[in-house]
Amino acid sequence: VNKPCVASKARPTTNPKPAPAKKIKTQKGTKSLIVRNVNDIQRTEQKNNKYVYNEKAVKFNLPFRAWNYETKKYEKKEYKHTTMIFVGNIPLNTKVAAVQYFIMKKFKVSMRQIVNTMLNQSRNGFNQYALVMFRSDVPKNHITKCMNTINSENAQIKENGKIRPAANANKTSWQTGVFIKYQDPEYHYSYYENEHEMYNDESRRHELFIRNFDVLDAKCHKQLTDILLQFGDLYKDIQIKLDAFGDPYCIVIFKYKNDAVYCCNSDIYFGGRRLEIRYSKRN
Repeated sequence: VNKPCVASKARPTTNPKPAPAKKIKTQKGTKSLIVRNVNDIQRTEQKNNKYVYNEKAVKFNLPFRAWNYETKKYEKKEYKHTTMIFVGNIPLNTKVAAVQYFIMKKFKVSMRQIVNTMLNQSRNGFNQYALVMFRSDVPKNHITKCMNTINSENAQIKENGKIRPAANANKTSWQTGVFIKYQDPEYHYSYYENEHEMYNDESRRHELFIRNFDVLDAKCHKQLTDILLQFGDLYKDIQIKLDAFGDPYCIVIFKYKNDAVYCCNSDIYFGGRRLEIRYSKRN
């Protein structure tokens, strides 16, 4: 006897599972190539949230207190950057030792407070210039005051005509003809002919290397972050560390490459210093 047909119960609908990765067969001796479908890609990607500064989560490990063995007390510790100045219009026959003696006498510093002195020939070939780096314990306001005094005195000598007569040219010291300024950091935009070339530079990247700033307290991390956020959203917290000379430097990563390009080619001042910014060389 034929049994009556019974209608099968409908199965509940479920979300289909993503298809497994398919392997394409290749010749022997070669590795198999894995091809993933769109469904295989993680669907729950991290949302593109805007960067928010979290002071409690920031890793900023520089100590701002140091033990003084003379006073036997903890004292405030600051991390100041070395300062470099440009001394121009120096005669070609001038030696490095003469420039260092001039700097020590005019700026009232010792030899140990001068980190480095470099002499280079100028573009016109008729004179040379010096790059002098002061240690971080030489206050920047002291350097500015001495630099302005030297420039004003030399300008006054030139106006009074003391170096114009040919008879007195050999008697006049070369020190009265120099001019001094802060050494400008290197900028990328000075090498670009237009904005299109700047934004299509092959060396551009998300990560920037920043230096030439002082870290006076723990608030520096938040203050520098706020300045960088004016140029675009950040990928993560900035990192502030010390190099071999004890100078502070910063690593910042922007979410978008064009924001990093915009920041790298801008004049930014922080704590009275012009920041030196370049693309990071890390891979």
